[in-house]
Amino acid sequence: MAKLRCVRRRRNRFNKNEVVYMRNLVDLKDFPASKKFTYLNAASIGLMWDKASAAIIKWQEDLALNGTSNFDERAEEEVFEQLRQFTASLLNANPADIAGGSSATELMSSVAWAVMPPKGTNIISCDVIHPSSIYPWVRVARYTGAKVIFAKNTNGYIPPERLYNLIDK
Repeated sequence: MAKLRCVRRRRNRFNKNEVVYMRNLVDLKDFPASKKFTYLNAASIGLMWDKASAAIIKWQEDLALNGTSNFDERAEEEVFEQLRQFTASLLNANPADIAGGSSATELMSSVAWAVMPPKGTNIISCDVIHPSSIYPWVRVARYTGAKVIFAKNTNGYIPPERLYNLIDK
């Protein structure tokens, strides 16, 4: 079970300090690297769930030994269905809500084009973001006339209030 961790301290409605706790989305033991460091570059290459890594190694070995003879269209559909099931289990989500793609960049681009914010819409981002995270939104904004607004960092940090204040609706 995912442990509770302190996210931040804040003042509650009675002006008393309180600690805000949040459950991890996943069990950290499924991501061994999380014991060594906090990884924030998932837009480039994300950490892999250890069970997914084992499945990929097994699949690669079969592909190397048998070519595509064991990987026909039915098998490919099965792989993606299993991926959706495992991901849903990992994230405590419904498998119907899970989409797959070849990269995080491809998926973020798909979301930007699917949402396609219209002219007069503000797209809020920050100036310390991986380029592949914002490029799709900039391209969509050029196409639709939406406006991209970048929150400025101070020593690599952007207070959440700075982002909130840029949201106009």
